[in-house]
Amino acid sequence: MKNKTLILIFIIFIGLIIIGCPTTGGGPTSNGQTDTDTDGDGVPDNEDMCEGHDDNIDTDEDGIPDGCDICEGHDDWQDADVDGVPDGCDMCEGHDDDLDADGDGVPDGCDECEGYDDNVDTDGDGIPDGCDEEDADGDGVVDSEDKCEGHDDNLDDDFDGVPNGCDICPDFPDYEDTDGDGWPDACDNCPYESNPAQDDVCLPPAIMDVCDGVSHGSGESYITICIKYIEPPFEGNTTKFSLTLDGSDPAIIHVEHNNQQIDCAQYTIYRYGTFQWTAEVRGKNGNTVVSGTIVVNSNNQDCSYTGSTDTDN
Repeated sequence: MKNKTLILIFIIFIGLIIIGCPTTGGGPTSNGQTDTDTDGDGVPDNEDMCEGHDDNIDTDEDGIPDGCDICEGHDDWQDADVDGVPDGCDMCEGHDDDLDADGDGVPDGCDECEGYDDNVDTDGDGIPDGCDEEDADGDGVVDSEDKCEGHDDNLDDDFDGVPNGCDICPDFPDYEDTDGDGWPDACDNCPYESNPAQDDVCLPPAIMDVCDGVSHGSGESYITICIKYIEPPFEGNTTKFSLTLDGSDPAIIHVEHNNQQIDCAQYTIYRYGTFQWTAEVRGKNGNTVVSGTIVVNSNNQDCSYTGSTDTDN
């Protein structure tokens, strides 16, 4: 009987070893794995999301325990540009944060100064030293784009696009330069004749053509004389027209230049005969004189012109 009892105890002991019993450090489970919980968070190691940290603590409630949270305070699962950095902590949205060719900590997609360290800005102007151009006059415009070196490009009282410090003709538009000599019309002593040196003497007005003609009315006739210019004479000066018949006292008409390219004078006459006319075109520092004759009768007219230009009599 005693032997049977010993045999039964031995069989039970062997059975317990085969079947397995729970132990303090965790024993084998039914699937052959161990239910050890090294970090003591109540989650077995084989199910632990964040080893070494408490899986139950998830402050931003994104399903990632704080100890393994990539972007604390934001949802780690939101990553629009798929660069492995959640949107809430993305340095360069829309670009891969891991690409940083110059190693300055700023991803290539948002690099302000490629090939240089964006963090080095000695003068504190927001432009990294590697891409910071000189601004010698301190007007906020780099030297390579400075319109007026040594002066503030932002000051332009007459709004002509030329800073005050380089304005040729203050209070007037520098870009109006009819003769293209570099001097704006308002400050050019010869606005219609190229005169870069601004010499005291301007060329006389250049005449392109002269027209004279006769028309008849009821008992009277009309003589019209027109002077056409290559460039308009100076505004404010005049053309002095003079008409005589057989040496009689001249009839004089003054026509003021109004920046037009033609001046005309018309005479009313009541006699036939040979008329002499002159036109003295007055410029700022020089005059041009042209003259001609007109023979007027009841049927036709004969016109002649003397001068250095063409005529379409």
